[in-house]
Amino acid sequence: MQCGKKGREAAGFSSGRGGFRTRPPSAPLVGTIVQQTWDDLPTHYSGINLDAFIVMPNHVHGIIILADESERRHAIPEIVRGFKTFSARRVNERAGKRGILWQRGYYEHVIRNEKALNRIRAYIANNPARWANDPESISRAMSAEPGRV
Repeated sequence: MQCGKKGREAAGFSSGRGGFRTRPPSAPLVGTIVQQTWDDLPTHYSGINLDAFIVMPNHVHGIIILADESERRHAIPEIVRGFKTFSARRVNERAGKRGILWQRGYYEHVIRNEKALNRIRAYIANNPARWANDPESISRAMSAEPGRV
């Protein structure tokens, strides 16, 4: 992929800290459904290619590549909204629950060149290894001294 060249645009997105609004019913179930929803996005939005993606315990990161060749180009906010809607609906159906799964916002970053693309891919790939040091990591919070995280 040639980032920054006419005809293609890449954007990274993250649900950010605390991306899940409520505690998901079952982490493996949610992770599987969210991954399947991500993998299905090109069937719902023509002219996109998916790149790196990771589901973390409380957020996700992903890279979407937009191609100008599509007769109707979808914007990143529309794609992310669909991703959150489809995945929340599937999670709630499987869990037999209703309600909001995701927080409202997300972080978007336009990827302008190959160097930035590779840096963000590495960040996404290495995110699980950094989880133990994340202040929001449940295992870290449980093992910390009382009153300290």
